[in-house]
Amino acid sequence: MKSSKLINPNEIIYVAGSSGMVGSSLCRLLKEKGYGLNKYGGKLLTPSRKELDLFANIRPAQCFDALASFSSLKKEIVSGLDIVIVREL
Repeated sequence: MKSSKLINPNEIIYVAGSSGMVGSSLCRLLKEKGYGLNKYGGKLLTPSRKELDLFANIRPAQCFDALASFSSLKKEIVSGLDIVIVREL
């Protein structure tokens, strides 16, 4: 079976939210795989919110059915919850 790469190592890779838990893990994984080290000519860019001139937090919120009974809200209200919360800074 021939393996294929989803990310071209010669491209510039932007990682938004690189200071958070998920973003920093993604950056670490990409560096371990050799991306963003200029090894292949590509770059790993991790701009901050201030550098991008963004003034909002975007947070996805999802409630898994197995955890709905642990919510302080009624199970019927949070069961299947899948929303995005945008908070202006």
